[in-house]
Amino acid sequence: MGLLEVKNLRLSYGTVQGIVPAVDGVSFTIEAGETLGIVGESGAGKSSLASALMRTMPRNVVNYTGIIEFEGSNCLELSDEAFRKQIRWQRMSMVFQGAMDSLNPVIKVGKQVAEPLLLKPGIKPKQAYATAQQLLKMVMLSPEVFHRYPHELSGGMKQRVMIAMALIFNPKLILIDEPTSALDVIIQAQIMNLLKRFKREFKLSILFITHDLALASDLCDSIAIMYAGEIIEMGSAEEMLLEPKHPYSQKLLVSIPRLAEDTRPEFIVGAPPDMTALPPGCYFQPRCHCVFERCLHEHPPSFKLPSGRLVKCWLYGDQR
Repeated sequence: MGLLEVKNLRLSYGTVQGIVPAVDGVSFTIEAGETLGIVGESGAGKSSLASALMRTMPRNVVNYTGIIEFEGSNCLELSDEAFRKQIRWQRMSMVFQGAMDSLNPVIKVGKQVAEPLLLKPGIKPKQAYATAQQLLKMVMLSPEVFHRYPHELSGGMKQRVMIAMALIFNPKLILIDEPTSALDVIIQAQIMNLLKRFKREFKLSILFITHDLALASDLCDSIAIMYAGEIIEMGSAEEMLLEPKHPYSQKLLVSIPRLAEDTRPEFIVGAPPDMTALPPGCYFQPRCHCVFERCLHEHPPSFKLPSGRLVKCWLYGDQR
């Protein structure tokens, strides 16, 4: 059994336009010390997946079902109070997208990092602050950052603070949502090197959410491609980069600029579907360069290839 096993997870929101199936039958496993990348366009359901795992969904949820087994415990069977005390931030934490929105602008950084420890019975403020200072040093921030306010920090520094906050209880698994989306390439590289060091030194398991396939390949052992709330392809990082099978995965790969090749990046035609009015058949068929008759009418299941890779595409079914 893996550290985290997700089976047929579904999460839907109720909106004035209709029901939005943000996460639609998602299944995957993360082993101890492994990093799984979730890659896809905006609106694919990546952040909703993380919210479902952390149980931090908005109030308009109308469907939340499936199995989330973390270290043998089914998280969906736990009460909100039990999940908060046993799982959330204790053993599974998250770095949310948008560091500035996640930090309180009127509280100094050090107190925000130490706050979870300050709420623990039996832990004195001096001990909590010492742990927070140690974590800030671990993420390569200078000691004076402890006494600063968030607006005094750069984007990269705020992202490091968020990582330190997520590590305060030494969790087994950390969910990281688009940690470099608003940073320049130099700071991106520093954040990625920091995550790689934590993974290597602390055997940390990571669920890494990004829209950048190239960035995921730098950190992840396995990669899952998400589209319209579903995982449409999943395999090892090497397989996904060298020979993607799903037409959408192929398009994502050729959209990456190549320094060593004289080829221009390609774009994916069209736009992601309206989640309140999904197209019939395969959800990707209006944008697919490999579409054929069956794709227009029947929604494909996940096909398991001989290598063990999963692909949700009729090209790999028994009959076209």
